[in-house]
Amino acid sequence: MLKPRFFRSNKYEVGSKKIDKDEYYGTLKFNIHKFSNRVVPTKASDNVVFIAFSEFGSEFVPLYYTIPELLNTKYVGKYAVAVGWWGRSFLYKHLVDEFWELDESLMHLRHRARAFHSESKVLKSFEKQIVSFGTVVGSNDFAAHATCPTMDRCKACNAPVLLKKMGQECVKCSRVYSLPGLYSNVKRAVKTALWLPKISSEKLELAKKLLPPNPIGLTARGRKCYDRNLPPEFYSGLVKSLTEAGYSVVWFAEKGTTQPTPEGVLDWSAFPESSDLEMTLALVSLMTMTVQFWTASTRLAGAVGVPFIVFEDPDQIFGGGQEGYRLELCSRGKYKIVYSHFSKAIADLDRLMKDCLIAVDEVKNENFKSFCSVLDGAEEIKNLIERK
Repeated sequence: MLKPRFFRSNKYEVGSKKIDKDEYYGTLKFNIHKFSNRVVPTKASDNVVFIAFSEFGSEFVPLYYTIPELLNTKYVGKYAVAVGWWGRSFLYKHLVDEFWELDESLMHLRHRARAFHSESKVLKSFEKQIVSFGTVVGSNDFAAHATCPTMDRCKACNAPVLLKKMGQECVKCSRVYSLPGLYSNVKRAVKTALWLPKISSEKLELAKKLLPPNPIGLTARGRKCYDRNLPPEFYSGLVKSLTEAGYSVVWFAEKGTTQPTPEGVLDWSAFPESSDLEMTLALVSLMTMTVQFWTASTRLAGAVGVPFIVFEDPDQIFGGGQEGYRLELCSRGKYKIVYSHFSKAIADLDRLMKDCLIAVDEVKNENFKSFCSVLDGAEEIKNLIERK
């Protein structure tokens, strides 16, 4: 760990008539993790900075695909820095020269994260300042690399568009669009993924000592955005049922985005070691499976190839959402999707509980076929599942 860096926010840029208690208006502190012996170039043109203030579920897409590709093509030989959330250094140690970790005291700014970008005004102010250090690659670049469609016609003049090495170019007005994104051909994209490094044997041995027998991971979403948090009573009941079924429940998530832990449950977020993401991954790698509802903590099990169950809105898989693509791009093992609308599930928690226990039993028996829980239009979704 090197000497931390500090950035003063521009009050004009971040100021607001209505003060947001989840925002921050002071000095940003970054803890610097140095991974290489290279000397930092003095010329900004020799440096590249990847801004990773994404939601956890989206962060893994550029981590596995965009950043490695850019470092092997556009930014070969550049001094690379990733800037992101506290506790994430393990994700970037095999990719960049340095990781600038936002100080733990500022982690409440995660509530401002939306997909690939952050709505935090002070973090946006920081991005404007950091251009003096090097070329900035941020949320717009990550989103384009993932979502840009295959273009048939130019949006400007409606002429045909041809696919070329550096982009999609209009034959008439020469307007250039980004190359087709990862979502346009997921099966092809997965073959290019650069997965995380192997977990150290020391971390795995420690995880074995910490875990109870027959462990099952459970994430109780407690975020402030999107309004998809189930009540604590539901999780208490689920813990009781899973314990009666012979599992030892492990409560795992980052501090500040999880609900209070039911009595008698191992709360990994309370351990000092939970700040080490490699240690968390070691723990998850030894679990029987993990269970989550409307949250992308599935990325942890997906990173280490452990089976997981996720309850998700069908629109995220078959409609306008992106989670279906992200699950395929970021999961190294098998998983089971249970389709449910949150607005319906919250009104029928008994059915939700029953279906969760069914899903756990099926995954235990290697049945990963998706099914429908509490939702509207179940027959239509069943047809879409069969086609998928």
